[in-house]
Amino acid sequence: MDINNRIREQVLADLEAGMNSGGTSLIRSFHNGLPLFLAVPEPNSFDDDGDVPALAVSIAEGTPSGDSFDDITWQATMTVRIYLQASNVVDQSLDEIGQSVLNIIDTHYDANGLLELCNRSGFDYGRDDEQPWGTLDLYFSIKYTEG
Repeated sequence: MDINNRIREQVLADLEAGMNSGGTSLIRSFHNGLPLFLAVPEPNSFDDDGDVPALAVSIAEGTPSGDSFDDITWQATMTVRIYLQASNVVDQSLDEIGQSVLNIIDTHYDANGLLELCNRSGFDYGRDDEQPWGTLDLYFSIKYTEG
């Protein structure tokens, strides 16, 4: 499944380059796949060594399509998850970062030729009572060939 790793790496590279504004990025850490752990500084702390805002790219729900045994065409869901430290305005801040992602992964996005199709398919906000962050998941239906 090397193709999945190559797609995630390319999407991350495109997002990191596109979200880097004059040497300052909106995102502190980028993750190939969903991270197991994220460091989040305590609220009102002067410690600035956390991992958030963070962005992760994952691919799931892949199903083969077509009849060729040489080149397998996959349809899957790619998720771009944005993690942001929880606050009273977390949804608005997630929306701003999410819009930046959507400006990069637009209707003609092909991940440097790795994707044949990349369509927006939904979004979801998340909260976790045990984790000090909010999330925004942006879902994309993708199609690609592994040959």
